[in-house]
Amino acid sequence: MITDDVPIDELARSWEEIREDYDDTLNDAYDRRILDCAARVAADPGGASAYVWTTGLLMTAPYLAWAPGAGVAPEARAALEAADGALRDRPCEHETHPYREQEAEFDEALARQLCSLSDPNAAWDENHPREPWLCPRNIAGLARIALDIIEPGSAADVPPRLPVGAQDTIDTLSAMLHGHPEPGADIDEEISLQAGELRSAKAADRPGRLLVVMAVTWYAVSDFVRNTSVLDELIAALEDPPRS
Repeated sequence: MITDDVPIDELARSWEEIREDYDDTLNDAYDRRILDCAARVAADPGGASAYVWTTGLLMTAPYLAWAPGAGVAPEARAALEAADGALRDRPCEHETHPYREQEAEFDEALARQLCSLSDPNAAWDENHPREPWLCPRNIAGLARIALDIIEPGSAADVPPRLPVGAQDTIDTLSAMLHGHPEPGADIDEEISLQAGELRSAKAADRPGRLLVVMAVTWYAVSDFVRNTSVLDELIAALEDPPRS
């Protein structure tokens, strides 16, 4: 067995749990799984099982970008950099590789793909054959995607992605601004959050944050918000000078 001691389907399920619940802050069980995965990559970054453990780190990258335990993200980054360095220049005859199309919505299929890749007799209906998926250069590309998720902008040749959590914020704000807040949404808290993001934004990020605050301002002065401290926070954020 290529993973020695744990079936790949069990590993895939454990990593998929982390991918889906990435915002479970400082989860010790998640940290242990990721550290084990990173250690396996680091031990043999160019080996036959590198695709398994590298994919594991890709699946868990949203948690690593969110709030892992101390020292977990550096270990994962070092392992991913080792895999990229060991694999990216391997010779191949493929014109392209699947990682170049691996946008965020396709991450949902990684667990299933990983199980199918490990079993040559399993059904395979992906848009690329198994061989390019298993190509060392593709695995290196997946490693760079994971690095880019953990530290946005750190890899230039991978499909662009929103930072972790940004889509959730967009969905929450969109529902609120359309007058139909998501069930359980705390409107005051959501507006205060955007004020805080504007106040802490660097100068380059301030225009975008300012647009968001402008969008929520009409909501803040509506009958939906009765807490005047929310307005005070918005005003303070608008008056605060930009960070360098």
